[in-house]
Amino acid sequence: MWDMLAPSLLPHSNFFSNNGIGALTNDAYGIPLEVLRTAAKPLSGYRSLSFTWSPNDIPRVPPVQLVQVYWHFAEIEKLGFNDSMEFNILLCGNPLFGPIKLRYLEAQTFVSPKISINGSSLSFSINQTSSSTLPPILNALEIYSVIGLTKSPTNQEDVNAIMQVKAMYPYQVPRSWQGDPGLPVDPWDGLQCSSNNTPRTLH
Repeated sequence: MWDMLAPSLLPHSNFFSNNGIGALTNDAYGIPLEVLRTAAKPLSGYRSLSFTWSPNDIPRVPPVQLVQVYWHFAEIEKLGFNDSMEFNILLCGNPLFGPIKLRYLEAQTFVSPKISINGSSLSFSINQTSSSTLPPILNALEIYSVIGLTKSPTNQEDVNAIMQVKAMYPYQVPRSWQGDPGLPVDPWDGLQCSSNNTPRTLH
């Protein structure tokens, strides 16, 4: 599920465009067009977007030590002849990517290395460069927690069998059927998982 960029992305306003969005290319991550046709940009007079995220912002999330961030961009408005957009991404105050120049109607995604936060907050900023005439934009943002598996994965033959069922009945199986059927804690809806043996098996 995708949602509007959180209020913690400051200072910003959202804008929307349908200009040729159906012709958008190079979207290797399959971001929905409905998401990419919207973007956040700094308020008038500002040159950067700043964001702070904490695992505590999401209830019932287990302790997080490693995260990975995906920034998704697409220039959805054609720039004027004398306009330019160039920016850098800084993570916790340290340069990570840039300078970045977007291309009209071409999606670009930048992926951070695994970041150790040990339960603390994560911050980044997207800053306009000195040579840019326009401030940066951000179309979408994903933050994944990296979870280490302390238990053995589900038996591969069981996984193959249940994936065949999922492929045969794509509209009947629960949407929660994602990842390892028996991990990390609870098995998929409707399945029972035994951890008495290694690897785990489904019933």
